[in-house]
Amino acid sequence: MRNIQVLLFSFFIFISLTLVSHSLQAQLLQGIVTVNNGGSISNDKEGRVILKIFAKGASEMRVSNNASFIGARWEAFEGQKSWRLDAREDGIKTVYVQFRDGSGTMVSDPTVAQVELDRAPPTNPSVNINSGAEYTNARDRKVYLQLYCDEAYEMQVSNRSDFQDAPRWYPYKETVQGWPLTGGEGTKHVYARYRDYAGNISESAIDTIVVDQTPPKGKFEINKGAKFTTSRNVKLQFNAEGASDVSIQSLGTWVPYQKELDFELPAEQGPQVVAVKFRDKMGNQSKPAFARIILDLEAPSMPRILVNGGNRYTKSYNVNIRLSAIGASEMMVSNDPNLQGAEWQPYRYLLPSWTFDVADGEKMVYVKFRDQAGNETEIKSDKIILDQGQPSGGKIKIVSKEGTQGMTNNKEGLVNLELSVEGDDARYMMVSNTENFFEGRWEIYRNKVEDWKLAVGDGEKGVYVKFRDRAGNVSTPVSDKVVLDLTAPIDTRIAVEKRSKYVQSTSVAVNLYARGASEVMLGKSEQFAGGTWQKYEEEIKGWQLEGEDGKKVVYAKFKDEAGNETPPISTEIILDRVAPQNPQIRINKGDSVTNNPNKTVLMQAKADGAIMMELGMDAAFSGSRWINYQAGKNIPFTLPGEDGMKEIFARFKDEAGNISEVVSQKILLDRTPPIVGEVKINEGDNGTNVQTVGLTLNAQGATHMMLSNRIDFPEAKWESYNTTKQFTLVGEDGIKFVFVRYRDGVGNISEIAYDRIGLDRTAPTGGEITINKKAKYTTNINKYVTLRLRAKGVSEMRIGKSQTMDSASWQPFKPIIMNYILPNEDGENTVWVQFGDKSGNQTEPISASIILDRQAPFGEEIIINNSEPYTNKHHVKLDIMAEEASHMMITNLRGFPPPARWEEFKTTSNWTISGADGYKTVYIKFRDEAGNQSFVASSQILLDTQPPQPGIIRIEGGQTRVKDNQVTLLFNARQANYIMVSNSAKFDDGAYWQEYNKKIDWVLTGGEGYKRVYAKFKDTSENETGIIFAEITVEGF
Repeated sequence: MRNIQVLLFSFFIFISLTLVSHSLQAQLLQGIVTVNNGGSISNDKEGRVILKIFAKGASEMRVSNNASFIGARWEAFEGQKSWRLDAREDGIKTVYVQFRDGSGTMVSDPTVAQVELDRAPPTNPSVNINSGAEYTNARDRKVYLQLYCDEAYEMQVSNRSDFQDAPRWYPYKETVQGWPLTGGEGTKHVYARYRDYAGNISESAIDTIVVDQTPPKGKFEINKGAKFTTSRNVKLQFNAEGASDVSIQSLGTWVPYQKELDFELPAEQGPQVVAVKFRDKMGNQSKPAFARIILDLEAPSMPRILVNGGNRYTKSYNVNIRLSAIGASEMMVSNDPNLQGAEWQPYRYLLPSWTFDVADGEKMVYVKFRDQAGNETEIKSDKIILDQGQPSGGKIKIVSKEGTQGMTNNKEGLVNLELSVEGDDARYMMVSNTENFFEGRWEIYRNKVEDWKLAVGDGEKGVYVKFRDRAGNVSTPVSDKVVLDLTAPIDTRIAVEKRSKYVQSTSVAVNLYARGASEVMLGKSEQFAGGTWQKYEEEIKGWQLEGEDGKKVVYAKFKDEAGNETPPISTEIILDRVAPQNPQIRINKGDSVTNNPNKTVLMQAKADGAIMMELGMDAAFSGSRWINYQAGKNIPFTLPGEDGMKEIFARFKDEAGNISEVVSQKILLDRTPPIVGEVKINEGDNGTNVQTVGLTLNAQGATHMMLSNRIDFPEAKWESYNTTKQFTLVGEDGIKFVFVRYRDGVGNISEIAYDRIGLDRTAPTGGEITINKKAKYTTNINKYVTLRLRAKGVSEMRIGKSQTMDSASWQPFKPIIMNYILPNEDGENTVWVQFGDKSGNQTEPISASIILDRQAPFGEEIIINNSEPYTNKHHVKLDIMAEEASHMMITNLRGFPPPARWEEFKTTSNWTISGADGYKTVYIKFRDEAGNQSFVASSQILLDTQPPQPGIIRIEGGQTRVKDNQVTLLFNARQANYIMVSNSAKFDDGAYWQEYNKKIDWVLTGGEGYKRVYAKFKDTSENETGIIFAEITVEGF
């Protein structure tokens, strides 16, 4: 029966070692797989790729498109294999490969490789010449191209549809400056096609423009070439091929080209010269063409008479008369319509004194002219009304710009005036701020005057007015008064919740103060959108904060009774309704059990946004108090009560007072020492002369035991516990040891028990002590280490804290001391030992040292690009902070998968963020030299590499010709935040970046002719577009 038990036990040990061996070998049976020689993308229509495979020790493999290897079969290992991806749709494709050795017993973990399958060509291809212009007259035939295509990586541009003159692909960009058109004048085509990163080619895009550089040539005649005309109204006949407009020099305007136009000659008789120019659709202008004709009218032309310079009224019956007639030599003037009694007199331009009868009313004067040949004009006349009475009943009322009377607060001192006078006698008026009308001037009478400026300075102001009729009679002055108040309320102040830094509710009380205020307006921006004036109070409750948590700004402005408004003032408050996030605690770096004799554990806690924390033994935190938050630092905590399962609870509080959810972690407190055992050789004899000895064994509660001649129990096996056993000593004569350790049913292992036998007359030699197998560091929470001791001929020893061995007591020699508690806290700890034999011989004390380090790196933080919210580059700079770190690991993926690796700690690092545009997160964790790992820290930044879409420029709404250099520019760029505009392609005329506006008033360069305006755009991430431009012609001779 005993032999069967030994056989079964040996078989069990063999099987265990075999399984362990196979498990270790399986971990070594791993491979590497690449797709298309490491390519990241494929556009094969059927999803075909080439796999390169390497796996040392593999004889078979199986390949699958799914991680479960459904339908995959084992096949002979090959270093290269053609494979078809799952080609039902485009996207990221994963290939899984598993390996098996020749025996078929070792199977590797799956090895994966990924590639993107992209078979869709770029979409929405387009090309635009000169922002959509129909013509160009550029002498170098160079144009500006705007190109666009979704998902484009490269492009080809050509003047031919077969792209034979564009053999290369160029990197994709959205603008091309100075593209040369081929050939001479005429219709030109530009073609573009695009290719994505996978090699898919889009359809071709095309745009057309006409090159026209030749001005029109032409001639014209007046009245079909006649030499004379007796009328100023003539006809102009034109003949100019290719002209679209014609301009007559004396008119100075362009009109659409016609074969014949009506034209009125100047009034002067004699030779008349007319000059014209022609222009085509592109703005090319011809040289001036001329034609002549003689105008001959027999009678004097343009006879005219004006009484008192054409005034309708006069207050005097003695007036002057102005007369004119081209070609006249004599005239006849009279108050009689039939010129009765009048005589011919030499022609004069002015009769300085002409008299009517003295009665008020309408007066008429008649005249006719004749030239030297006797040609007489028709009788001409003029009239004037004689009025000798002044206006009466004048009134004035001052009305403020706010529509009130008696007071105004207009910043410029402007008011409106309402005027009236009896009847309709008033023709003119004079308004003044002074009673003597100093610097006053006469102006046309009207019953309202807008924006009258009062005298400077606050106080009561007077406005005076007097009226004059058309005949020049002046009324008595009248006046009105108003008070001007321009001083706004002063000493303005604003606070929220009596200057609190944080609030946890969106409804708050706003505290206000402004001396002299009668009304107040609150707003959420400086524009006070939707704001209304309300009665001024020093506290307004119920103001609503909007939006997500964070910094909020409340604006206020004040107004007095006169309506004077103060500038806006503001105050900030932080709305924080979110408790600290991601609360975590860790006990003894995650241990599930502790046997610390003082019941002390080390806590580590972390929560985003916390400044205080509370630890307790129940979820209600009975008897606990808030303490300062210590991120990642070790916090000693004493467990209450006796041994058993303990649960520690934690919660966190931020500066606004928000309390996080409660988190907890459990740990088992087990301080029961291992069972005490003993062994005696030959009932305690000190010597023996046979190799086989009898052992007496005793260990209370033991179920198994392990025996060996050596303290490290090489090849020893657990066996059932027995109180006696025959044991064979090995090796040469001398002191022999038998070591034994016991195990109870729960698995607790005792300290090593031993006995020795032999003759010892030599003092101990070769003494040695090592701590934790000569490790440099230990991170044990309870400061436990294992001492390994060795000396020849030793029977006792003592262990101390210093070389003097103060207070150290002798004890039986033990080659291994488990759970020895280091004497000091974190830092270098030294343990001293001295050996002795039974005769009292003692060695000199020797020592070993180890560094105790239980503090993981803390204060971990990572900052991307100095906390900038945006970046337009994949390459960023990281600022890194952590206390007591020696190494760090950085990754773009939360789980730190390969190829993430540990590297030496440094405070800055250049890093590459991967993937398409969007929010990107960089993760980091730290490790000290002892191996303690910190919490994970992270930071986020928005990656934006796409520039705005520039669109086109429209000058004066899309016109091609203007008369003035002052124009309006219209833009339709998308996603632009800034714009730079210039008349120079180099932007060297003082151009600067300004906020993007769809409409900008602009001044073209001086002079006439062909003009260009250039523009470029950028967004908040500094992505800058190429240059676009628009063309226009400024007209003139």
